[in-house]
Amino acid sequence: MRLIPASFCLLLLGAAASHAAPSSFQRSCEDVQIEVAGGEVYLVAQCRDRAGRYRPAELRLYGYQNDDGYLVRNGYGKSSFQRSCDQYWLDVGRTSVFLNGNCRTRNGRFRESRIELQDISNDDGRLVGN
Repeated sequence: MRLIPASFCLLLLGAAASHAAPSSFQRSCEDVQIEVAGGEVYLVAQCRDRAGRYRPAELRLYGYQNDDGYLVRNGYGKSSFQRSCDQYWLDVGRTSVFLNGNCRTRNGRFRESRIELQDISNDDGRLVGN
């Protein structure tokens, strides 16, 4: 039996995790916003279903954090950036969607940061992914 070195396996896992696809929901959804309710962060929009009708859709965003003033995605736990960023907003384009924030650094200053929302799509009027 041949053993594969652990460092090689970790390299493969890291490579797979870094190939997230750009989100596509923004091409068939409108009025895209970010909302915070009950300590949870949601992406909300009006999304077109297969019949062409727009319907309300939402998706809880997991893992988005503030790391010394930089927006990062760390796993799939509860998002917490909203507790240390005094402003946050979305930039919605045809090919990408960015979460932006004015986030507190460790020394108490604020830094503007952004991170792309990836792997989110519209499935018959429902937001899926993340």
